[in-house]
Amino acid sequence: MAFRFSYKFWGICIALALYACTPYIYYPNAPNIPLPYTAHDLKLGRGIGTDGLSFAGSYAIDRHLVVLANYNGGDLKTNYFGEIGGG
Repeated sequence: MAFRFSYKFWGICIALALYACTPYIYYPNAPNIPLPYTAHDLKLGRGIGTDGLSFAGSYAIDRHLVVLANYNGGDLKTNYFGEIGGG
């Protein structure tokens, strides 16, 4: 009796482990880290993931001042996110 219970127990454990897996994979977007060498350097990037498209860009006004812009968006029913910063 205990031997059959062991098979049922492990069968349930395997079924629960497979049921807990999701078909979605998390892809983090790439960080926008500009490292300008000279003034007027332009860096553009794009990507695609489970949350939709993402775009990133940076422009160096001079060697120590940079303007950044990021955009992440999905389809019409999901959220859109954009930001602009400097540093």
